[in-house]
Amino acid sequence: MPHEGLSKQVWNDRLKQYAAITYAFGQGNHPPSDSPWAAKIHKIKNCPAHKSRGQSTLFGGRVSCRCGFHPKKATPKKKVSTDMYRFSSCGFVIIVSD
Repeated sequence: MPHEGLSKQVWNDRLKQYAAITYAFGQGNHPPSDSPWAAKIHKIKNCPAHKSRGQSTLFGGRVSCRCGFHPKKATPKKKVSTDMYRFSSCGFVIIVSD
């Protein structure tokens, strides 16, 4: 009796978990080397975000993902209060302190 392969949904879930380092491919769990899923695993392994595992760039930024499987972390935007700034007619910013 032939063995049925895993569905696309199952493979996509496994690849996302593998990219997030919550799933490890054990013996017998890898796809065949000529399948498109093996190519995607290779792409995840070579992704800078997978190799860095939480490290930052030289300038303190996030290492960018090139494979599309790593979860995107939302960076909180700092809201600047405009109450402490005034703009002069020349275009200069004047910091007002109370």
